[in-house]
Amino acid sequence: MLTNADKLHAANRAFRALFVQTLVATVTIYNKLSTVITDPAEEIDFGFMAELPGVREWIGDRVVQNLKRNGMTVRAKPFELTIGVPMKDIANDRLNIVKPRIMDGTQALAKHPDKLFNDLLMEGFNRPCYDGQYFFDTDHPVLQPDGTTVSVSNMGTAPFDPQGIALAAALAQMGSLMSEAGEPLEVGGTVLVVGPALADAARRAVKSSTIEGSSNPNQDIVEVVVSRRLAKYPKRWFVLDCSREIRPIVVQIKQAPQFIAKDQETDEAMFMRKQAVYGFDGEHNAAYGLWQLAWGSTGEGES
Repeated sequence: MLTNADKLHAANRAFRALFVQTLVATVTIYNKLSTVITDPAEEIDFGFMAELPGVREWIGDRVVQNLKRNGMTVRAKPFELTIGVPMKDIANDRLNIVKPRIMDGTQALAKHPDKLFNDLLMEGFNRPCYDGQYFFDTDHPVLQPDGTTVSVSNMGTAPFDPQGIALAAALAQMGSLMSEAGEPLEVGGTVLVVGPALADAARRAVKSSTIEGSSNPNQDIVEVVVSRRLAKYPKRWFVLDCSREIRPIVVQIKQAPQFIAKDQETDEAMFMRKQAVYGFDGEHNAAYGLWQLAWGSTGEGES
């Protein structure tokens, strides 16, 4: 006959295996839309971008110096989720009622960088980036070949329309960006990020072969990503250039999600409350990278 210790050990193995399976199966968007840096350092200075091959030639010396001087930093933060399981459920082999909680906790932690990524997008109209301007702004200072400085915009107010008119304008604006040397940055939006309220309009604008009886020039021009987190601001929409290793937002993973069990018969929770405790924790954070690779609209303007 199995003792409680045997059953606790079996439950630990089953829950740990389920954690790994769920972690692998969880779909996230941050890993495809941001630059993900796995680094054990407590803090990362984004001045490192200035040392990447070709960056100086691409964005110019002034941007490189700004990155070094103002270097946006990201400091990893710990995040955790803990659940308690009554010993009687384990002793009575009722693991099936616990497994959904293990899976849900795993998914919540695995998707937490998605929340940080989406929060940065949504708040980009009132949070600054490395040049001191809001990440999405109308007056980013850009040095010209003659030494003068001009204001460059990476934001708008146009509502998203299913005809793709506003999308085409955003892509054109991104494509017109120049470096300090007067050379095209060759930025091109590759991903359109919208919330659930704009999902249908976004798909029609990008997936329809015809628009109002004519050939659709925007068919498959970008990938549509629908983020449920953007339901908070249903009118906002964003275009990102994710064709490079450098992307608009940087996510630091200091410690990948891990499973921790306090389920020994001598553990405090077991001794005091007859409860096994299972935790999920990780350390990560996110910060703005280069504004040149993103364009955002509040959607509050006139059509």
